[in-house]
This record gives sequence, structure tokens and C-alpha cells, in this order.
Amino acid sequence: MPALVEGITAEEIQEELIFLDNDLVNDLTYYKSAVDDRDYTMSVYKVVKLPIRELKASDCHSLDGNNWVTNFVLDIVLNLFDETSAFQIIPKETASYIFNESSGNVTEYFLRKVRIIKDRIAMAVRINGNHHCVVYIDYESKRFSFIDLFTTSGAEATVYLKKYREFMRTYDKYFENDTRDADNLIYIYGHYKQKDSHNCGPIILDLFHKIIHNENMYQEPGFHP
Repeated sequence: MPALVEGITAEEIQEELIFLDNDLVNDLTYYKSAVDDRDYTMSVYKVVKLPIRELKASDCHSLDGNNWVTNFVLDIVLNLFDETSAFQIIPKETASYIFNESSGNVTEYFLRKVRIIKDRIAMAVRINGNHHCVVYIDYESKRFSFIDLFTTSGAEATVYLKKYREFMRTYDKYFENDTRDADNLIYIYGHYKQKDSHNCGPIILDLFHKIIHNENMYQEPGFHP
């Protein structure tokens, strides 16, 4: 543990800290104090299976105020919401690769990382550089849903379904004995809309939770994100 104040040792700091059951420090100011100058690993997250497990100070800081939630926090919460493991949660960085790379750039290494093992898939994706959306795919019901918090028009869904089909054509060529029919039909979920410019992260998590539990997606969250 680094000393955050010159002249004070890590041992002296640790004596003053209160730790939670998950070994994180129960004090946001402890983590925020170093974010502006440097980022560092707070702990290793072992509850869910993710390719990246180091929880950074910046991840904690992203939950404060009007900050945008980091990709890693989104991945953690999506996995925690899926209590019965009915979904395959594809990490945010992997999802971005699926939708942003041309089929000719997809490598064997990447295909092995994204091996599809379940009939229901969920992933957070980012559009326009800073806006989070969620993709929900159900192979059993042949649904492809792209949930954009600002609209329910389905225009973005058409674009992203086309990209997903392009990726799956490459996927099916590599995994010849495990092909997936990507000719899903677009399914539009009606839902409440985002009213500010920074809470897309918490809201897509709320809507994903509502999908899992078959709840009213027009019901706004009982919390202020």
C-alpha cells in the first residue's frame, strides 16, 4: 500500500483505516486523493470471472458525483445481477472489439476469448465515445436488442445487428462445429429515457436488471443515479 502523504508510512495509514468485508477501505476520500495524480490497484476482484480483475482507484472514483462509470464497474455489476448465471456477460472491451473491428481483423486469439457458450448474452457497448448502451441477445427467441437510453426508435439496433452478423460469420467459420445463427430479429424494448448527460451507466444496469426479472421497463429507478 503506497503512502499517500509524504512522511507517513503505509503502516501508519493502515492503522487509521476501516476495512469492509471485501477488504476495500470504507472511505472514498482515501481513493480519490491519488486519482488526479496517478491511478493504482486497490484490490483484485475475484467474485466474477472477468479477464481484468484489478479494481483501480479510478473505478471507485467513477461512482462519485457526475462522473461516468468505468467499463470495469459495468462488467462487475452485470455479472452480479445475473445471479443464476443464465447469461453470458461479454466484457465491455471485448464487446467494443466485436462491433468496431472489421471481420478481416478478427484474430484467432480474440475468437477464443469470445467463445459463445450460452443462449443468452448481454454486453455493455459504448457509442459516440462516451455514451453507454446495452446489447441483449437471446438465441432461443431469436431476439437482438440494442437499448439506447435516449431513444426507442431502433435505428441504432439495425446498425449494430448488421455489425454483429458480420462478426458471427467469421466466428462460424472458425468454430465450424459450434455455429450460431446470427439472423436474429430486432426486438425493441420500450423503456424510460435518460434525462441527463452522465448517468447512462447506472441506468443501463437498471434496465438489464429489469429484463432479467421481467419488470416494467417504464418504471424509473427508485434511486437517484
